[in-house]
Amino acid sequence: MLFEHQKSGAQHCLRVMQDFGVAVCADSVGLGKSRLAATVAKLYGEQNNGAKVAIIAAKKLHDNWEREMAELGFSSNNYELYNKNLMSRKGNNFLTEFNRYGGADIIILDEAHEGIRNYRNRIHRTCLQIQEQDRKSGRQRYFLLLTATPWNNRREDIYNILSPFLNRPEGFNQLNLPGELVTWFQSRDIGVENFTDNTEIFRRVYKELFLQRTRQMLREATPDMNLYAKRVAEWLPVEFEISTEEALEQIFTQFEDSLFIPFADPIRYLRENVEQRSLLRNQRRLFLQRAESSMYALQRTIKGFGSRIRKLQNLLEQVTPDADGLKQFLLVHYEFESLPKNQPTLFDQDDWETFNEDYEEEEEDESDEDQEEGQQRRQQLRTLINNYTDALRDNPEQAQYIYNRILSDCEGDLRQLDQVQNLLAGEFLRDHKREQVTNKVKELIDKGHKVLLISTFSDTVIDYYDYMCRDGIIGAKGIGMAIGATKSYYRNNSSAAITVAPHNFYKGSNHRTGVKRAQVFRLFAPVASCKKPTDRPTKSEEISVLIGSETLSVGQNLQDADYIINIDLPWNPMILEQRIGRIDRPKAHKCENIYIYYANSESQLLRQASRLANLNKKLVGELATGEGEIPTITDVKNLGASIYGDTLFDSEVLPGYIDFINSLVNARKLEQGNLQEESLALMLINYVQSNQCHSKKVINVTYGTQWFH
Repeated sequence: MLFEHQKSGAQHCLRVMQDFGVAVCADSVGLGKSRLAATVAKLYGEQNNGAKVAIIAAKKLHDNWEREMAELGFSSNNYELYNKNLMSRKGNNFLTEFNRYGGADIIILDEAHEGIRNYRNRIHRTCLQIQEQDRKSGRQRYFLLLTATPWNNRREDIYNILSPFLNRPEGFNQLNLPGELVTWFQSRDIGVENFTDNTEIFRRVYKELFLQRTRQMLREATPDMNLYAKRVAEWLPVEFEISTEEALEQIFTQFEDSLFIPFADPIRYLRENVEQRSLLRNQRRLFLQRAESSMYALQRTIKGFGSRIRKLQNLLEQVTPDADGLKQFLLVHYEFESLPKNQPTLFDQDDWETFNEDYEEEEEDESDEDQEEGQQRRQQLRTLINNYTDALRDNPEQAQYIYNRILSDCEGDLRQLDQVQNLLAGEFLRDHKREQVTNKVKELIDKGHKVLLISTFSDTVIDYYDYMCRDGIIGAKGIGMAIGATKSYYRNNSSAAITVAPHNFYKGSNHRTGVKRAQVFRLFAPVASCKKPTDRPTKSEEISVLIGSETLSVGQNLQDADYIINIDLPWNPMILEQRIGRIDRPKAHKCENIYIYYANSESQLLRQASRLANLNKKLVGELATGEGEIPTITDVKNLGASIYGDTLFDSEVLPGYIDFINSLVNARKLEQGNLQEESLALMLINYVQSNQCHSKKVINVTYGTQWFH
């Protein structure tokens, strides 16, 4: 029955491809997009004898694709696998390889959102080159795009995904869609705005070209198979000692009101608007995210801030306190010029690692257009530096003041950062959250469960892995680790770095480092990872815990586990859905529930409550009026441009978010400045609780159970 459902979906995709040249499978995570794509290839091959099939996927996913294709009877010489990573690199021969022997007739593009949602990305432009070559040669190919997250929070993402592949736009006319759609997809200048502003047309196009199946649909289609377990959200409350909470509150108050962070665009000191608190928004967000993630991540961030301030201070002390000195300082800081020989550099690699928000996605090169725009911005910046410093030559007292002000802010920030280090010295060593998450892991594996843990930041992953490896119970059960790249680790704030390979595992006395990622997955999820039972490890070799960064969130089948712990909270609902999708898949073992844990402290989340507005915009659009009033919405059609308004979701796409948001609303005291935030939060509860707006036409406000009180 399940195969028949897959076959029905594949036939639908083929019809859309024949009408438009492209179809997009945008099923929820874990519903078998790869299997459906393989079925499309099989059906197309049966209808077109000798058809050539190409699959473009990240190299790390090639093993998965080989297994899927083998399941439907494909041998390795029946299709071509191409490395999608090469599409984003300069000087590669991707197009040459792709067009060998005339190229493929049907092309499957995995994780289509990566690199294609941004029309200036080199991957996007490579796809446009393929389309242009086909247009000139009269070649008709068919494209099947796979993505569980086709758009983030901009309708333009959908336009960008379709535009390189829509080689039969006349298909719109056959479906009685407005004729101007053809023009919109032929001319970006007029197309994007018209397409994204017209809600009715946008949603009709999405419905026609995007296949979206939900778990609820599969349950109804295969009621006897019980393929998907129920999602259960559990709060894992993290409690800090009173002294730690007081220290954290003091730290974030200081960061909001006192720190100047001079390295954040120091040209502002010449603009006579030194504070510009909005400039610190990204640094504050990074502070909050990493503090919520782990004490180790926060500690590395504080150290990185201090290191960059000291290097900025060192550079400034090497120049004269006048207009020429400030000009030299700014030119070196913004990397227009280099430091004299034998002088320390402004940044080092560890600083950059600390400041990179480590989402572990494949890196994408900038396009030529991005580089051109970047050059223009840099030229404008250099002109500003010249103009500001030239003006200071007639005002040496002001130049001296600016010079001293920057040095003074450096000293002030360093003193406060040292205070922060002292306030949290004990917590940096102990980390109550790490202890409590570890205790929950031990509780679950002691009952025979497998546990997956995911964090936004790889240094949190490394710190937890190092800590858990030294726990006797977890060490005996076995633990694996997966991050995106080799990183440095400073145990107990040591100045000596330990080099950590991306993939490792530990069990008993067996500690293996630098192994292949597939080997770690095989030990943690042998049933999901191994096609043949004979390829599986023995029970004594299996590991019960796997911890990783967002590199685990895409393309991995880890459904041997029924428990996932979110070490930190992703504020993009699509990232959370990707995480849960690792274990929310058809299982070989009987499973009624899967459990999603959120490991956070109330105070840490309340500090981030202002981010509800951004989350709300992604989910339901900008519905509140300027005065914060919430309109009555009785039909999903009335929702603005938003994830819930435009796309289809299961009723539990964000399990537990209702209670999470509700608890924030009730725990946070109503103050004058928080009324708007309160309204947005209540509106979000309203919509999410209505089964994501697609299950019910009339939306009622009700409240979930309290998590905090």
